Amino acid sequence: MTITVKILPAARRMLDAADERWVDEHGLFADNPLFEQITHASELLQAYPELGKIVRRGRSVIYRLVLPSRWHLYYR
Repeated sequence: MTITVKILPAARRMLDAADERWVDEHGLFADNPLFEQITHASELLQAYPELGKIVRRGRSVIYRLVLPSRWHLYYR
């Protein structure tokens, strides 16, 4: 199954703010593990799309995957 990762505008703002905090605390060149977790989760979901928990049903099913950083990744 092929999935496409879309980061919605509100989520992008949250990620940008988190990255700014990371850079302030760890420096500009320190890798941010949050982005590594998102990349790894996207790769896992390619192979195992059922990995997340169903959190809403309606016109479409929405799944949630909790990352090690405790951020939540929502997908369909």
